[in-house]
Amino acid sequence: PMKIYTPVVLAIIIGALSGCATPYQQIVTSRVGGFYSERITENRFTVSFVGNGFTKPKRASDFALLRAAEVTLEYHFTHFTIDGQGDLSRVETVHIGSTSTTTGTVSPYGTYTGFTNTTSEDMPVFKPGTKLVITCFDGLPEGKHIGRVFDANTIVQELKAKYHIK
Repeated sequence: PMKIYTPVVLAIIIGALSGCATPYQQIVTSRVGGFYSERITENRFTVSFVGNGFTKPKRASDFALLRAAEVTLEYHFTHFTIDGQGDLSRVETVHIGSTSTTTGTVSPYGTYTGFTNTTSEDMPVFKPGTKLVITCFDGLPEGKHIGRVFDANTIVQELKAKYHIK
């Protein structure tokens, strides 16, 4: 009886928590997720975003791009290129409970014979993440570049509007 309701209850819980995707924030703990950035040289940075189990991969990559644009502007640059990209996604196993089933017989004399079987309920949870290596420029860079040149102001405006970030 309990096993029949487990998927339904799980679906309701996941539906209720679907608004719980990692917000755009600096990373505090790996459980919650968020962004992290580090300066490598004067105009090169690594920027990462790791989401929780409710974060879609597109949202994680968009938030890494948004952080790249913000870092560009924070250091008084206007444009950036992505020189490298890495996948920080991972799968974690989450324990969601256990189920116990007891079966047995009672003799006419009141003696019980039986056993209890307990099974653990674990669920894999995908947590998307992206790492970018960016080079920042003051104005449009000259010469050829392997990747696309991004205008930091445009990226900030578009992605903040898309995800309703102030």
